[in-house]
Amino acid sequence: MHLRTAAWLLLLSLNVAFGEQKQDKIDWQPWSDSVFAQAQKEGRFVLLNLGAVWCHWYHVMDDITYQDPEVIDLIRSHYVAVWVDEDSRPDLANRYEDYGWPATIVFGAVLGNRVCLCFCATGLGNFLGVLVHWSRNGIALPGACD
Repeated sequence: MHLRTAAWLLLLSLNVAFGEQKQDKIDWQPWSDSVFAQAQKEGRFVLLNLGAVWCHWYHVMDDITYQDPEVIDLIRSHYVAVWVDEDSRPDLANRYEDYGWPATIVFGAVLGNRVCLCFCATGLGNFLGVLVHWSRNGIALPGACD
C-alpha cells in the first residue's frame, strides 16, 4: 500500500514540476497560416526562429537567448512564436537563405509581410533591445533590421 502511494505522489510531483517548467518556456508553434490568423486576432507580431540543428549559433540562441526570462516574457506577450528547422522546410530555408543561421524574422499579422530581420547570434542584450523596441513602437530599430 505504501509503495503504491509513493508511486502516485512521485507521478503527481513530476506532473506538477513539468507543468510549471513549461510555463517558463516559449510556446513554439510550427509554420502555418493559422499563426498569422492568431497574430491578427490577438494583435501580435509573428516571430520566426529559423534555425538548423547542425548550426552552433542556433544552439547558443536556444540555450541562452531563448531561455532568458525577459526574452520569454516579451515573446509570450507580444509575439506568436514560430520555430522552423531549415532542413525540414527547404522552401523557407531557400526564401531566407541570405540571412544566415540562425535567422530571427518578425512579420506583421499578414502572411508574407516581413517587417524586420535580425541575425541575432550577437548577444542577448542586442536581441532583447530589438524585441523591446519593436513591441513598444511597432517599427524597426535603425540598424537592427534589414
